[in-house]
Amino acid sequence: MDIVHNYSFTEGAYNYGESIYKPIIMLVDRNYLLFRIVIWGGALLLFCIIAKRFEVPIHYAVLLMLILHSRTFCYARATLAMAFASLGFSFFCKTNNNKIVKFSLGILFMLISTRFHNSSWIMIAMLLFLVIPIETRWGFILSLLIIPLLVRYSSDIISNIFDYTSSSMDDYYLNQKIERYGNMDESHNIFNTPSAIIGNGLLYLNFFYPVGVILWSIIDKKHIEFPTEFKLLFRIVVGYIITSSAFLIIGSHIISVRVMLMSFIPLTIIISKCYEYNIISYKTYHQIIILGVLSNLFTYCYNLYCVISV
Repeated sequence: MDIVHNYSFTEGAYNYGESIYKPIIMLVDRNYLLFRIVIWGGALLLFCIIAKRFEVPIHYAVLLMLILHSRTFCYARATLAMAFASLGFSFFCKTNNNKIVKFSLGILFMLISTRFHNSSWIMIAMLLFLVIPIETRWGFILSLLIIPLLVRYSSDIISNIFDYTSSSMDDYYLNQKIERYGNMDESHNIFNTPSAIIGNGLLYLNFFYPVGVILWSIIDKKHIEFPTEFKLLFRIVVGYIITSSAFLIIGSHIISVRVMLMSFIPLTIIISKCYEYNIISYKTYHQIIILGVLSNLFTYCYNLYCVISV
């Protein structure tokens, strides 16, 4: 319970660049339980606000999120960053009136998310997918054509980031962190053992399967009246999956998983509304639930096994 006491913010320390932690840790007087309550409580509050904005019953949304993505929610500041970014998305998707004000709020919340995690810039980039009508056949084909482009240029982008940070010491922490992720991607294959194949296979299915069946149902059933705000939100979710796929293809497994996990909040909202609008069947909905349970259960059981066997 005293693990927060080990956080160090001196230059060169592991937590040196996580400046957002410092005021929170000081606020809770380095109490780990209170620290997690602030972090997870804040993320949960933002999630409830997002659910309310999209008119999803809060108790149902929270339960569905915990069933499908409790392991993802257990991140610390990354979860808060995802929540702020997703709240920002909601202002871009629901723009019935006062568009200037809503766009401004959307930008504000997305910029706030960058204060909690540097990966938020990837989430901001997902706004580009708002202009691609993925729910149509030609839009879906266009989105598929983006994958080879991302595969071609994402490796160059990563390489440029490495080159920039290696020649710049303005942000020592960011430099060290990107190098650490780069080394992990070079040496770490998320499918290198039977347990990794099962665990990460279930994790990918937990995201890719619902997105696939929802996308197919929307394209196949043109007569379905799916509100515009959910179509826009779904475009962002598909953007995450496409980007994750591109990084997976080039072998950047760690980044692929991170990008995929970023979609868990909007994906939860989409699944709940698709079931409500009968875009996915009762059978498919329960298949999604079972996949989520299996994915989380395998992870928790395997982690427990690793602790016991040490």
